[in-house]
Amino acid sequence: MECETSLTPEEAKEFGIIDELLSHTPTVLQFLLLQSEQRLDNEIKLQDKNRRVLRCLLSWVRVGCFSEIPPASLPTHPLFTFVFNSLQVSSSFDVAVEVLIELVSRYEGLPQVLLIRIQYLKDVLLRSAILNKDEKIISGLACLMSEIGQAAPALIATATAEALTLADALLSCVTYSSCDWEIADSTLQFWCCLANYLLGVDFQSANRKTVEDMFFPVFSALLDAVLLRAQTTVIA
Repeated sequence: MECETSLTPEEAKEFGIIDELLSHTPTVLQFLLLQSEQRLDNEIKLQDKNRRVLRCLLSWVRVGCFSEIPPASLPTHPLFTFVFNSLQVSSSFDVAVEVLIELVSRYEGLPQVLLIRIQYLKDVLLRSAILNKDEKIISGLACLMSEIGQAAPALIATATAEALTLADALLSCVTYSSCDWEIADSTLQFWCCLANYLLGVDFQSANRKTVEDMFFPVFSALLDAVLLRAQTTVIA
């Protein structure tokens, strides 16, 4: 199954073939859906097939294949479910993260959908990865959660339980004991984006006090984590 395009979206647009590609979207999505539902007895072949489905889907997401699907129905689309479930499989995790990040950057309502599932990402995937020192999983989740927060800082600023769970999960990524700063660095844009949003929004005085009370401990913990990491790095 080789359906991944070799052109970037910008190149495809330049050559005027985006519309031609998108005209085949229903057929492609149906094909990928059938492939994602296909079961194989050989586990290795199954994982390889699912990875190729995700890689192919990523190419089509980048040219806007979901643009004609109503945003409200995207979270219940079976291919979205397939992508999210692929986070649980080590062999397909990295590509699933790429697809979700691409979707989050393109579809306004998707960050809220993923924010609802943030407790699962933190308690099931991230916690296990930290215990097992699986930096591939930790790094991927840090990038995905950061992208969710950056795409919808207003959602995070509401300081709901889910928003604070996301912030706490990213703090766990920052404090993770790694040999370099790569994982911690991947969360930097999220923290900057959130801080800029909180400082720029014209809250009513009562609301501002509430927001400050909710996020002051978060940013204090972030500062402590960064200082601790810096000290550890110097000592090492």
